[in-house]
Amino acid sequence: MSPKLTEANETIRMADTLLGDFVRKEIDVPPRADLRTFNENDILGEVDRDEKGNPLVLKDARGEIIDKDGNPINKRGYLVDPKSGAIVENQNFK
Repeated sequence: MSPKLTEANETIRMADTLLGDFVRKEIDVPPRADLRTFNENDILGEVDRDEKGNPLVLKDARGEIIDKDGNPINKRGYLVDPKSGAIVENQNFK
């Protein structure tokens, strides 16, 4: 057997060992709701919505978009970090 083939076989054996049960795990399709850990309400600000579901945003004295609790949000109503603009969870404000 050539050295390249021997090396390839060893790599395949290692992959089998390293991956173990990972490749055999079943994936639920569609995902099961009872296993869901993300909740969109955790990243939404406290806003009223119009008849189409769009957020009615408020602005503070500086013109920054805020929710009813005074937390910074983006135009879609998601809570954002005022420094980076990244969407954050509501737990960060408590």
